Amino acid sequence: MLASILFMNYHEPVPFYMGRLEKCQQSEQDLCAFLSRLKQDQFLQQQISQANNEDHVVAIALSEGFVLDKEKFWLYESKDYKRCVERRGFYSKQ
Repeated sequence: MLASILFMNYHEPVPFYMGRLEKCQQSEQDLCAFLSRLKQDQFLQQQISQANNEDHVVAIALSEGFVLDKEKFWLYESKDYKRCVERRGFYSKQ
């Protein structure tokens, strides 16, 4: 009887990062989808060209249905003075 009570109260340990890992994977998928759509959508490119910082990019992405983490991408100006969004750690040859 004591063993069954102990067994009922036993919970398998869950790694502390499990919830954050799933959230991280979802934000990574959203970033990939957003960057892919940005390459094809002229209107979205026009909105990004008017963005002043990463917060504006997050707001634009949210209006399009994407949830972005501003720590995962950067907004920069290319050599031809166009604003671009890329994954952090990526350096454009433009």
